[in-house]
Amino acid sequence: MSNCPRLPAEIVREILFLLELPVEEDWEGFYPLDLLACSLVCTTWYHEANALLASQKNPLSTVFDGHAYTTPNIMRLASLLVESHRLGLKYHEKINVFHINTACLIDDQSLYDHHREAAIFAILSLPLLNLHNLILDVKDLPPPATPAFFHISLFFTRSQPLLTTITRFRLTTDLTDTPSPTLHTLVSTLAPSLDVLMLDVAALPPPLYNALALCNHLTQAQLINALATDAALLLGAWPDLRRFRLKFSNPGDMDPLVWALAYACHHLTDIEIRANHRGNREHHVSSAALRVLLERSRRRITRLVLYSTQIDEVTMPDLLRYCPHLRHLELRWCTGVTGASLVNGRLAEREVWWSEMRDLSLKDCSGLEHGFLRKVATACPRLGTLVLDTRVNRQHENVEFLTRERYRLMGPPVGAWKRSP
Repeated sequence: MSNCPRLPAEIVREILFLLELPVEEDWEGFYPLDLLACSLVCTTWYHEANALLASQKNPLSTVFDGHAYTTPNIMRLASLLVESHRLGLKYHEKINVFHINTACLIDDQSLYDHHREAAIFAILSLPLLNLHNLILDVKDLPPPATPAFFHISLFFTRSQPLLTTITRFRLTTDLTDTPSPTLHTLVSTLAPSLDVLMLDVAALPPPLYNALALCNHLTQAQLINALATDAALLLGAWPDLRRFRLKFSNPGDMDPLVWALAYACHHLTDIEIRANHRGNREHHVSSAALRVLLERSRRRITRLVLYSTQIDEVTMPDLLRYCPHLRHLELRWCTGVTGASLVNGRLAEREVWWSEMRDLSLKDCSGLEHGFLRKVATACPRLGTLVLDTRVNRQHENVEFLTRERYRLMGPPVGAWKRSP
């Protein structure tokens, strides 16, 4: 740090307060970097600037979140982190998320920017002991025959030994063919240590599928825009999953996915399946597949979200039998649910249904019986939020009863009832 005469802390504090954020979109590229630079002046400036950095909820925790990919910003951050490390400061240890977008490696002339690459490698070469989360966006790659494509492939190869602490990985790509052999090599390198995986992919080429199949220790997986059949094939390689989420799946038969969850993943506590084809019942999860999943869950499920399934009154009692510890249940576009099988069947005699239920969402279940609502409100003692279809909310007897039970309608567009303490 500098040996220049030190200003009083009060004056330094006033100077730093003048570093207001002039443009909101430039938050990452201006304010934290200026504070970081000021903190290197001397110990007084360090303490004052570091206090403001801490008040920003650790702005250095995520490097390059997708807003400021200009070469000056990337190079400036790299030089400041390297210099702070040389001075014995540990700003680099605050980094726990690294976001790499391949688009940031291409300049305005569609050429590979070696300065940006060097800056990224300078940061990754620091002892990033708390870097556990990698976000990789691989979109709009240059044509395979171009030098830029070659350098991006080389970038994936060179980054592998610098990412040994990664346990959470998110990959986003819009490519359906194999984009680069080295990308799959990178995934293969990360796979053995991954605990959490998020995929936003349109398809799984064989090399990428083979790399993902090496993630044998996953406990959480979220797939977005993936084919249900592709996801089903991978589940056999992920036996330790506790949480599985599939969002906005492309049209396809959903039952193989549910069968795979039932027979391959025996530790699931959180399941979310959001199909994106509610109008085509041919692709919905069948009630038979759901019954097997619930039966084989071994009473472990605490959170269940199902969109566009064929769950019906035959399946509803299974939710109570095999998922007694549910805390969150959300059924969306499940039009066959009325609650009659629970109210009129043998299970109606139970004083308590789901003793740990906090949130119950039955939006778009327009045929719910009033008796079911009465039983839910009294047999779920910890229920705090109840989301119902608009048509159910309009029925006078439902409104009157829920109001008497200390529920208050929060209003459109959600239509959620909140229970008062």
